[in-house]
Amino acid sequence: MNRSSRSVRLVTAVVFLAAVATAAPRARENPIGHVEVAYRQVADGKADKLVYLATLTCDRDLVCELSTLHLNFCLPSSFAAGASEAYAIGIEKSSTADGSLKVQATIEPGGKAATIIAEEEDVASAKITYRFEVALRNTVGGMGGPLMDKVTGFSGAAVKDSIVAKKIVSWTLEPLKGAWSVFEPDCKLILPGVPAK
Repeated sequence: MNRSSRSVRLVTAVVFLAAVATAAPRARENPIGHVEVAYRQVADGKADKLVYLATLTCDRDLVCELSTLHLNFCLPSSFAAGASEAYAIGIEKSSTADGSLKVQATIEPGGKAATIIAEEEDVASAKITYRFEVALRNTVGGMGGPLMDKVTGFSGAAVKDSIVAKKIVSWTLEPLKGAWSVFEPDCKLILPGVPAK
């Protein structure tokens, strides 16, 4: 094979590879980072006293974790001096990694906002759906995908087959109003420590 033939084949191969690279579909971008929102459960028009703080964290492959803190769960306690009730912070976690959480994300045209739907089944066998409306901003250098900035809207609902009530029960998730809300617990908070010496 002479040098001219090898050159022609080399140019042809380069053009072919460039065409394939151009035609290859661009990887779908997903919102990354984390957002959080506080909400109450509402059933039959009545809001529960408990407050929940949900934090959703996702990476570029939409591998996500949902952590939920339980606040204001007041119970009779002998640990809270001067008070008959107190509460300890409870936490629940679900993840797409172990299959306990399913997440879908849709980025709006323009890339400035996204809607994220998260579905989980909690320890009480209630199926809960969360709808996060999220503002986005670009990551430094534009690498890694759009960054979740803040929650601009939130709603949710839960459905459960209640053995006690012997029927299907449901409730909604209502966010606290205001970008930052002041919350005053109904009872004292118990935190773990070490025994006093």
